[in-house]
Amino acid sequence: MAQKRLSEEFLEGIYEVYSTLMTNQIFLKLLDEDSTDTNVYEETTQKKYLDPIQLVGKFALSMEQGEQVVEGIQDYVTATIPTKSLLDNNVDITPENYETLKKGAISYKGVDYNIVQVRPIVNIDDVFQFYVFYCEKPKVRR
Repeated sequence: MAQKRLSEEFLEGIYEVYSTLMTNQIFLKLLDEDSTDTNVYEETTQKKYLDPIQLVGKFALSMEQGEQVVEGIQDYVTATIPTKSLLDNNVDITPENYETLKKGAISYKGVDYNIVQVRPIVNIDDVFQFYVFYCEKPKVRR
């Protein structure tokens, strides 16, 4: 009988723990580049997304007051997603696709947070076990 690689055991075990203890209400919304209109600077005022992908993971929110009162509060989010949750949903997590992922958003409890950075962490047996999505909510001035 063939033995599973250590990384596969970790992928499954971590996913089981996260699906039991954390949330399955994190949604990855990838940008629909064909339907989203952009200007000459590749900017858009109205992003259109593909169907949301439901993921298991850990969601952490932090807030920071701007230096000036008029700057208001900036919301920052980290969504730590087990690799198996992304693989099971056919999300391309190759480094070449990070820029595409960064065009998307993480949604939690109906609030969208723009993805600023994607970073793989915890390398076991040459397989990253988690992907952390660093996000921020668009700033609203008072």
